[in-house]
Formats: sequence, C-alpha cells, structure tokens
Amino acid sequence: MRDNLDDADVIDQNGLAQMLLDRASLHKQEVVLIENDDDGAGVVTHTPPGAIPVVAAGLPAVGASIAIVSRTAPRVLVPPNQPGEIYLATPAASGMTYFGATQQQQMATFHQRPLLINDDNTMAPAATEFVRTGYIGCVIDGNVLVVLGRCHDALLDPATGIAHLPGDIATSVQNLLKGIDACCIVGIPNDAGLCLPVVALETARPAQEQSSVATSALTLIQDIHNLKCIAVICCGPGGLPRTRPNGRIVPAVVLKALPHLSPTWVSIHTHAVPARPPQATATAGLPERSADLHIAAVTRPAVAETKYRSISDMLVARADKSSDRDRDAYLVVDANGQVVKSYTWRKFASKVAALVSILNKKGIRAGDHVVLLYSHSLDYVIACHACMYAGIIAIPLPPPDVNRLQEDVPALLATCHDFNAQAILCNSIVEDLVRSKPFLTAVKRHMAAVAQAGVKLALPSVQNTSRIPKSSKTLGADGMQLDAVYVANREIPAVLQAYFDADMVRTVVKLSHPHLLEQAQYIAQALQLPTSSSSDLALLSCVRTYAGFGFLYSVALGVFTGLPTILLPPFEFSSAPQVLFHLLDRYKVRDTYVTWPMLEYMVDATGMPPDHPRNHRCCRRPNNPDAGPVPANVVGELWIASPANADGIVHAPAPVPIGAADNAATMRGMPGFPPAQMFYRTGEMGFVYESRVYVLGATKDTFVMRGKVEDGGAPLLYFAQDVEAAVEASHPVVVPDGAVAFTVPGADGADRLVLVVEVDPAAVVPGLPHVLASIPVICLTLYLQHWVTVDTIVFLQHGMLARSRLFEKQRAKIRDAYLKGNLPSLHVFHMA
Repeated sequence: MRDNLDDADVIDQNGLAQMLLDRASLHKQEVVLIENDDDGAGVVTHTPPGAIPVVAAGLPAVGASIAIVSRTAPRVLVPPNQPGEIYLATPAASGMTYFGATQQQQMATFHQRPLLINDDNTMAPAATEFVRTGYIGCVIDGNVLVVLGRCHDALLDPATGIAHLPGDIATSVQNLLKGIDACCIVGIPNDAGLCLPVVALETARPAQEQSSVATSALTLIQDIHNLKCIAVICCGPGGLPRTRPNGRIVPAVVLKALPHLSPTWVSIHTHAVPARPPQATATAGLPERSADLHIAAVTRPAVAETKYRSISDMLVARADKSSDRDRDAYLVVDANGQVVKSYTWRKFASKVAALVSILNKKGIRAGDHVVLLYSHSLDYVIACHACMYAGIIAIPLPPPDVNRLQEDVPALLATCHDFNAQAILCNSIVEDLVRSKPFLTAVKRHMAAVAQAGVKLALPSVQNTSRIPKSSKTLGADGMQLDAVYVANREIPAVLQAYFDADMVRTVVKLSHPHLLEQAQYIAQALQLPTSSSSDLALLSCVRTYAGFGFLYSVALGVFTGLPTILLPPFEFSSAPQVLFHLLDRYKVRDTYVTWPMLEYMVDATGMPPDHPRNHRCCRRPNNPDAGPVPANVVGELWIASPANADGIVHAPAPVPIGAADNAATMRGMPGFPPAQMFYRTGEMGFVYESRVYVLGATKDTFVMRGKVEDGGAPLLYFAQDVEAAVEASHPVVVPDGAVAFTVPGADGADRLVLVVEVDPAAVVPGLPHVLASIPVICLTLYLQHWVTVDTIVFLQHGMLARSRLFEKQRAKIRDAYLKGNLPSLHVFHMA
C-alpha cells in the first residue's frame, strides 16, 4: 500500500478515490460509510461535521491475503466492518526477519496464524502464515481496505475508554483553527499506568496569543472528538521534530525529546488522574522446575568453527597473506582526526617479533608474569601481542594517576607481589611517571607501612619498550614458533585482566588462548562485524583498553576480523570530544565502545541534551541464590552462561594475597543443569520480563530494611542510589550527588540507616540553621518515598566525600571511616 502519492495520483481504477466514515461509529468500533458528496470522479468536495475523510492510496501487494484481527483477542478475526490490526500474507513477506529479535519475537511478528471458523463452527489456525503490519484498519463490503493509522499511535481516553486516532485529531485542529502550521498528539504515561494526551502545535502567532490558541485547541478537541487533553505545547514554525513514514514528512513528538523542544508551555489541566504510590515487587517462593523458569533472555547462534588456534595464529596469517600484509592494521589519530602513526599487518607483526626477541634476551620466559603499564598507544597493543605469542602472562593495568597515588601505588604493588611479576613493561610516558619523585616516595611510604605487618614488597624492574630495535626475525619462523602447550591448554592463561571497583577492590579473571579467540569470534558474530580485510569499515578504540570490551576492541577484534583499528588516545578525546563523531563518519566505523563518563563529557562539551532517567527500585528481598533460578518477573541476581564468559576467577598464587577479593563463589553451577555448565555470577540484580533482561543495579550497593507496618513489615531490598537521589532532591542545602546511604548494625541487631551528606558552602554559617532545618525534610522525604526511617545523618563540608578517579562515591571507604569515627563532620544527628 502506498500513502505517499500526490492528490492527482490517488484515483482508484474502480472509480473510488475518497470516502467518508462516521467518527461516532468508529469510536464504538464500527465502520459506517456516509454518502459521498463528490464531483462525479470520486473526489469528496465537502467534509460534513462528524465525518472522517479517507483517501485511496493505491493497491495492496499482488497475491496478498489480508486479515483483520482483534487487538484485544489475539489471532481472532473481527466481524465485518469493524476495525482491527491488519495482518498480511504475501509471497514477498516470506522469510522476513529483523536483527536482534528473539525467537519469540520473530514468531509473534512474522509467523502469525489467525484462527478461522470451520463449517462445524470450530476454530483452527490458518494454513498461511501472516505478518503483523502494526496498522489499524478494516475491510468495507469485502473489497475495500481502509488503513486508519498505526496501532501504537492510538490514544485511549482514560475517562471514556474510547480509542482515538491522532491523525484525525491533528487534521481537525489544522483545518478548523487559524494560524496552526502543524499539529501532533502524543500520550504521556503517568504513575497510574494511563497515557494522558498532550497536544503539540506549531504556530507563528505571538506569545501573548498562544494562551488563547491553546484554549481553543483544547475546546475544539473536546467538542469534536470528546477527548480531554491535559496540556498544549506551542512551538514556533519548524519547532517540532519531523519523521518520514512511507515517504511523507509529518511532525512527530518523541517522549524523550519533549524536555528539549524549548517551547512555550501552556499547561491547562482539564481533569486530574490520581497517581498511585510506588509499589513493591513481590517475589513468590521458588516453584517446581517448569517451563515458567526463564534461564536466558536472549539466545545467540552457536559460534562457528575456525581453523586457527589463537589470536596469535591469526596475526601470523595476516602478516603472511599477500592480500593482507600491506593493508592498514592500526592507525593512531590526534585531536584533529589526523593520522600520526600507522602500521600495516606486516610491519605490526615485525614489531611484535622484535619485542618477543628482546623479552627472551632479558630472561622473561613463557609462564612468567609481567605487568603492562601503558598509555593507550601502539606500544601497548604490541606488548600485549608479544606476551601472548611468547607465552608470557600479561596483566594490563592503567597507568597510575599522579593525583591518586595513595590508591594506585598499593594496588600496583599488591598485584606485582601477588602474581610474582618479573617486570613492569611500559612506554616512555609511563616510565617518566614511575621514575618520578612523587611516585617513588609513595612506593617507599607504602612499603614501610606493610613491612610493619610482616609483608615485604618490592617494585619489579621497569622495562621501556617504546624504543624497540629492528629485528630480522619473523613470527612463525626463525625459531619463533607458538608453543602448543600454552596455545591449546585452557588452564594456562594468555592474559589476566584486573578489574577495580570504586573502592579499589580487585577482581582478576583469566582468558586462555582458545577462549580469547572464541570471545573475539563470538562478539564479532553478535555485532555482525565483517570478517574480510577487503571491507572498507573500521574499528575504533579509545578507553578502558586494559580489560573487557576495551581490551577486545584494541587487541583482538581487529586481528580476528582483519579490519583496521583506529586508536584514539583518551587525552586527545578529552581535548576535542567532537573528533569521535568525525572519525566514526570518516572511517565508516561500524561499532565502537564508549563509557557513560565519555557520554556525559560529550554532553557537557558539545551541548547535546542529557538524558538521565531514574526510577525507584524497591523490591521484596530475593530468594537464596543457592535455591536455583527464580520465575520470570521476579528480582534476583543475574547469572550468565555464555561462550563469551571468562575462563574463571584467578586467585593470587602468593601465600599472602594483598587486597584480593573473595571470589570463590563467582563461577557456580546451577541446580538442574549439567555440572560442566558454569554460570558467572555478575553481582547485578535484575529480572526477566517478556524475554528481556532488566538490570537494576549492583548487589553490593543494596541493603535490606523493614517495610511499612501496615504491609506486615516485610523486608525490602533498597538500592543506595535511589535513597541518595531522594535525599539530594529533598532540600537545597544538599549538594547534587552529595549523599551516601548505607546501613550499620544497631544495638538490637537490626540494621540502621546512616546518611552522609555534603552541604552547600553557603549553608555553613554559625549555628548551622539551614543544615538543622533540612533534617526533618530529609527524614520525611525518605519515609514518604521509600518507607524507611533514618537513624543517623552526618553532615560534611562540600568536597569531603571519598570518590574514585571517575568521581564515583566510594561507599565502602565512607562506611569504614564512619565506623572508625574518622569522618570530618560538621554536625551529626541521631534519631532519638
């Protein structure tokens, strides 16, 4: 069906060009034709009140079968002359699909079989598969198909239960009100689960007249369509965003775009819908194992086989293959988007071979551990591949921050000690740092502190690999062969990846050579990356290159796919964040990896509108994780079994691990599954709803408190971020992002809620009257919004909360300082 034709092209071959439908009957889910007052050619010359004009837009697809299915009773056909969702069956639609959908979604959209009534009045599925079009329509007299609009655009009036068509309302407003250039209707969901209609207008009339325009629009819509809208948005000409459905440019308001339209708001509330308070999500007890248990939300296709044993094997093949060896492998760009250094596959492999030779000469052999301290550079990528090829177990770490040496130095020394690192490999930038006086002073200070506990630490030798002499040796030849023992054994790690949370608690995972290859292969397949070096696409690597996705994008995915990898150093990005968009467009980057702090920085630097949705998360305390999986719609810890999972958690081989996290139960089996099927405990809370996974937050950031007495006082699980957000918004004295919530054991054994709050500097005056006035407001806000009572509030001066390098709140350190009485408080309030 075509609806993008001009008026001169819409005359139907049967002589039917336009018709009129009765609006009142359509509200009752009936289609009634009104006698046409036409000009003899089928064109309506006058639309009487209460009528909806319908224009012919062309013919359906050849050989198509059409079914009109009820929107409230799935798969059931509607009676004649009644609207419903249009289902279409045509040879052109066979095999249709879309990427990213689950099998359940594919079946629900492209493989529908409506129920037909047989001669014996029984219902049976149709033999033909239909595609759900998502459009509302009807068939008149068995031969005319009328398309009324899209299903998700229909507005349900909460007062009358009548479904309205936004296009019909917009047409009425534009035709009957003067000075309206464009109009659209959008439904805004409220806390009661209802969609309240809002009108968006474009008008050139002056601001002092817009109030009367809004009143006229609301009155017209209520009189003609019997629909009460809650507000009108008036914009200047061209102020509404546009969309192009099927070739026509029409105004459209996206819900998330509403706060950024900068219109003149004329809010005229015609009726109030009562809001309901936030309700807890109850979790039932664990039932018997059945089909209702959702173990995985998305099932990816199996990873295809490959003839290579490891990423290092593929690197050798890229350098040897005549069609690949002279193609770009890595490009380093600056803040202007200019390439400052580039390596082909052959040159890159020769650099790796030269570093392997140097490491062997320095006595670093296969099986030894080394720490990699590099800035985001080609030197880092070369060092990673050299270690993996030589069987040396690399532990990439971010370079120490000169402003946070009190945290970074202990973490570095503990990692070197725990894994008996033989050397620290670095480039020139990091070498200058680790040989500087502030760094060496911090090292000596920490060594002296731990020596009192009987632990002796040492800083390994530092090796700068930036100045690698040329070598005539070649990977895969000249005695530089991959050791099959290290390549094929999944128990021997190729690389160890260290993760540090906001409180600098370390978790180390291992990736073997086979698993690193499988991980790259799995990610490339999931992202549909081409695996041909002849492709004109590229990859982009910028941040977090020491573990996770950042490591894959900088080290492994380029070698696996043969695509060139663009390295954008973080300091170049920070000086000109817009360069990221330039590179994405210039090099046709298919996928890249960015972090939330990057997006926030780009918003601040480029002026893009921010979007920070926040929802209250309060739920019943989840079941014991040892009990097995919970049903769908029930909150619990997310466990993942995937080919992309790491090989496991590594415990430091040293007899006295320093700062290592307790990860003994991270890789677990699941009751009812084979013992070899290992699940990774993510430490994140979430649930499965309609085959989709929703992540609520980290388990370590939750606490349990008793709920309302009238609800039985059941224990409720709270997320610290939600409680903190309520505190920060409760009173002007609290600075943004300046609250921390945690619990401590009380004298009676029950947990007590403690708040640590940073106050505005202007409120720090003698007597602290503003600070004291905020106490009842904070307490009342938490009780009304979250049903919790506060035991203690500690007020601090602005800037005194402990934070990580990414400005995350270090809740564990703040809680420990509170228990030790080390918080520099302005005032402490205890609930009597």
